[in-house]
Amino acid sequence: MSSNGSSIQAGNSNKNSNSNTTFDPSSVPYPTNNDITRPYGGHYHFMLSYGLKMHNQDDFDESKRILEGLQECEYQERVARAREEYKRESFSKWWSTPSCTKSYGGHYYFMLTYNLNMYDDEDFEYSKQILEEIKKEEFENRVDRAREEYEKKG
Repeated sequence: MSSNGSSIQAGNSNKNSNSNTTFDPSSVPYPTNNDITRPYGGHYHFMLSYGLKMHNQDDFDESKRILEGLQECEYQERVARAREEYKRESFSKWWSTPSCTKSYGGHYYFMLTYNLNMYDDEDFEYSKQILEEIKKEEFENRVDRAREEYEKKG
């Protein structure tokens, strides 16, 4: 327990408290048909690469189903990349206290210490809350030490 009455405990007890900034997958654009077929040289060549013929309606319908599946896969990859980029940005914003880096050996080990999974969005957000609490306590401790030194001199 810190001097201000707050405490930090291992585990996930408060990880669902109000965290305003979380990754939003809906911000990632869904790939268009053209995004998928462009590398093939267009829809016609896309169909040919799967052995489908443009003039056959069944083949054309099959190409649409393949295209939908590829769009979904591409979307999931885009979401995963965007989530990782979000975490990297969050990491650089929130993990700026050198003493935390030295104490835990990095964000990964910090999260392990608190039994958190780095790849779980809720756990990642909760780790930022813990870091904020640690930073706040460190700041308060520095202020207290400075006040004590000032009083000794004065």
